[in-house]
Amino acid sequence: MHKLIQNIVRNLPIVLIWAFTFVSHFGLAINAPMPNDSSDESPTNKPALQLVTGSNYFPYISDKAPDGGWSQALIEAVFKHMGERVQIDILPWARGMQWTLDGRYVGTYPYVHSAKREAKFYYSDPINWVPVKMYVSAESEYTKLSQLSKKNLCLPHGYTLDSWSTQFFGQYEFRISRAKDANACAGQIMKKWSDVGLINGYFTSSELMSRFGSLDNLRLLDDEIGKVPLHFIVPKSLPNAASIVQQFNLSLHAISQSGEKQIIDQRFITWLKQQDEETDALNTTTSSLPEAIKNEKRAH
Repeated sequence: MHKLIQNIVRNLPIVLIWAFTFVSHFGLAINAPMPNDSSDESPTNKPALQLVTGSNYFPYISDKAPDGGWSQALIEAVFKHMGERVQIDILPWARGMQWTLDGRYVGTYPYVHSAKREAKFYYSDPINWVPVKMYVSAESEYTKLSQLSKKNLCLPHGYTLDSWSTQFFGQYEFRISRAKDANACAGQIMKKWSDVGLINGYFTSSELMSRFGSLDNLRLLDDEIGKVPLHFIVPKSLPNAASIVQQFNLSLHAISQSGEKQIIDQRFITWLKQQDEETDALNTTTSSLPEAIKNEKRAH
């Protein structure tokens, strides 16, 4: 027994060194922070969802508007709430639509509803609303909607007859004529080949002038005849398409409940009003200039 105790005491430093080494090595491994398995799921590490839109759809998609347009700002806010990064490409509308159907993009926006399109796409809840107004020739005797029943309504080629338009046009029994684009419709109305056209009620004075030139030959009717919803759409051929739209709608509702959407909406409404005020102020200043100065400005 005495010899056993002596052996233990003699070898005690070696035992302690071995034990310390064991605990230090494995203890550090045990206490070291484990990799966060969920880190790969954070928005910064997820691959960006590929979306596509078009151009020149004022003020919803426009390089003249803040954040690339009203719809653009809302789309980015919704996907941020979803915890998703997005890569947004701008293509001609028809190509963006087709490439979305082909699976190159998860979704596209903003689109009005149509029965034909609904066969291939899931629609989100409305992200924007388009206030619709009508315009006539400045020389037209028409001053209100009730006078326009059974008159010639000009629509650009490609104008989608959504459910609201179909009902409205049927109610007033418009005779539909087509033109190449909105500018061509304005030309038809100025020449009195058509009686009336439709216009986005959010068009500012400067936007109207950039599209139609002088507004002296056209006159907007005061009445807003309706509001048409705009949507984010996802092709039904995408395996998780229904889930994406469901999550989109939940986040759209969430930013509405929190007030974030209202802040974005109000920012654009205020901006549109400011654009009109600045244009009116410029027109007032120009109209008050002596004719000689106006001519000099035109010459330059």
